[in-house]
Amino acid sequence: MNAQDELQSNEGPLFSRRQLGIIAGGGTFLLAGAAGSLAWARADTGTRGRRTSFGTVEIRQAERRPRLAPVAGGAGMANGHHHGPGKSRQPANHTWADILLVELEVRNLQDLPILLSPGQLRLKVGSDGIGVTPNAKGRQAGPIAAGATERFAISYLAPSGTSKFSAEFSDPWDQRIVALELPPVRNRSAMEAQL
Repeated sequence: MNAQDELQSNEGPLFSRRQLGIIAGGGTFLLAGAAGSLAWARADTGTRGRRTSFGTVEIRQAERRPRLAPVAGGAGMANGHHHGPGKSRQPANHTWADILLVELEVRNLQDLPILLSPGQLRLKVGSDGIGVTPNAKGRQAGPIAAGATERFAISYLAPSGTSKFSAEFSDPWDQRIVALELPPVRNRSAMEAQL
């Protein structure tokens, strides 16, 4: 037996079972910690919005308005539907009678511009979560500059009898849907909306 063979036979195994268990447990702990940090980074950040692949999005304000002016003379009759004095009219095509107007704030925290379309924000109506696409928007689809923050209005048709709303933002770069809560919805009368 030469000196090298004798040296190797005296060394024994490189790691004991206990050491291997500690290494494996530590690796699992690090992986779990990294997954938790990633989940926290995408969680609700409070008043600063919800994290996305490019920055944050947040619904800053929400307001409900009637689509049509109140019935003249307080008679409450329009298109054969009685709504009582001062109520807004039911549209002739029997679509939802209210508009929900939201103000969306988008922060691009990237070093490059991102493309954004208001259609990426869908309103969810009621407890069954019916999805509604925008009716009108205060911004066209296009880029948001690197490091920029933009606020713009988006409106949706909404039923008069529902007060429960939420929203979903489609983040195509991360291929996920970001759930957004609406702040308390302010109800404006038809007269206020005309001012």
